[in-house]
Amino acid sequence: MAWKVLSSPRALQQNAVSMRFNRRRASTTADEVTEGKKDKYIILSHRWGPDTFAARTSKDNYEWRCTEGVSANSPNGVTPLFYEAGQLAFRLGVRYIWIDSVCIVQDDAADWRRESVKMAQYYQYAWLTIAATHTTEDGRLFRDIAVTDLTRVTRLPYRGVDGEQSGYFYLQGADAKGLAADYISTVGNSELTRRGWVYQERILSQRLLAFSEFGMFLQCQTGGPQSVVGDRVQYHLAEEEDEYFDEDEGRHRYFPERVRREIH
Repeated sequence: MAWKVLSSPRALQQNAVSMRFNRRRASTTADEVTEGKKDKYIILSHRWGPDTFAARTSKDNYEWRCTEGVSANSPNGVTPLFYEAGQLAFRLGVRYIWIDSVCIVQDDAADWRRESVKMAQYYQYAWLTIAATHTTEDGRLFRDIAVTDLTRVTRLPYRGVDGEQSGYFYLQGADAKGLAADYISTVGNSELTRRGWVYQERILSQRLLAFSEFGMFLQCQTGGPQSVVGDRVQYHLAEEEDEYFDEDEGRHRYFPERVRREIH
């Protein structure tokens, strides 16, 4: 991957990261500063950890990152979370990603003053928000999955209007109750959702991709969360008695309610 610092009032926010993924060498390079560039970008919502501080942009490494780049495996390089978020953006066909600890010069007070007042715009205009609501023990978004972990797939013959077999279609069982429980336990009850600033990020995001222990959930401003294959989260099927949700409410409200309870 490669990094490029950009600026735009609506599309690409200042210091967005441009990626160029190299399959043979996991690396990032800040290429150049480009003013007035407009394109869609992805933004990351996450909690800081020890590796975040090591990977943050500072006055000391800013110019180096803009010219020489940084390897994902080098000291002060990108974290596993940042790398996989960037790789996901790349595979979705989006070249740019915004990450606070990388795109704001952390020890520059002037940069912080400029950027802090723009945070609402950054999330509001992002094409997609990646919410790191669940990560692996080593801080990655995607866990390794064994074949035995997958739900069994059944293949059935497909016949045309003439009655002749012309192919196959596949069925895979989905546990609606388990889907709701997975969402509530690892997305709704995530440590990320307990953070006050995440309320703003969630409300302003046009689209939100949240990670759980067993999968991903996609949500937009006009509808509640659903799995990546389109199965809606049916809250009333969850086993927790105190976590009942009305699907007719329209927009999903669990995320902000969780934040309110934790704040008060």
